[in-house]
Amino acid sequence: MELKLDYSLKKIIEKNAKKVDNFACEYPDFMKIIDKNILVGKDYTSAISQANIYDTPFELSQIIQTQHKYYENSVIFMLQGNLNESYTLLRLAMELSRDILVLSKKPDLMELWKNREEEYGKYRKKFKFNHEHPANMCAHELYKLASSYGVHGHQTTLLNCKELKNEDNFDFTELSLTTERIVSNLETWFSAFFPIYGNLIDCLSMSNPVTQDTISAEKEVMELCKTNIELLQGS
Repeated sequence: MELKLDYSLKKIIEKNAKKVDNFACEYPDFMKIIDKNILVGKDYTSAISQANIYDTPFELSQIIQTQHKYYENSVIFMLQGNLNESYTLLRLAMELSRDILVLSKKPDLMELWKNREEEYGKYRKKFKFNHEHPANMCAHELYKLASSYGVHGHQTTLLNCKELKNEDNFDFTELSLTTERIVSNLETWFSAFFPIYGNLIDCLSMSNPVTQDTISAEKEVMELCKTNIELLQGS
């Protein structure tokens, strides 16, 4: 018996895009603040790379850009209802927040960072969350949360499912998230903005030469941190 299932990579991409579009239609205000977060984060990441081109090693600049991509892709997974994947990327972003702060203060540890699998014990001793640094302390708390519900949990998506759907006319039932459950988990994603970009402001913005673009981006970052806090307090 030949199975004729309309299931392909293109179909999966279209289905996920539809989920994001549906969320955007239902929660346009949330989409505006999400767009603002990723835009300001991208601007600041770019400004840091340009402003500190003579002071920031190429490898560290790449790490900073990788961290931003984790943050971007995390919210995409979240809006698609893939919470396990979203939390996993947030955990990776928090790891880099920790390591960026260490490398900004001790650039000679870059070789250890690049070879951390070979010298994992030494790496663990040198690269620790700094609880005397507000953004890094927040990063550690979010790291632990994302580890419980993302990387090691494997059940975050399942436990948040509230609907049963069978959109593709298959002979099995698919679990899906309501947009309300996605909104409740967005609190975690919004909370990640300060540990990432507040951390960069403190550990990199004083490098020379500091351009006007960086100073302007700093103000946007701090204003958006405040906006996110107010948004979460009102939710």
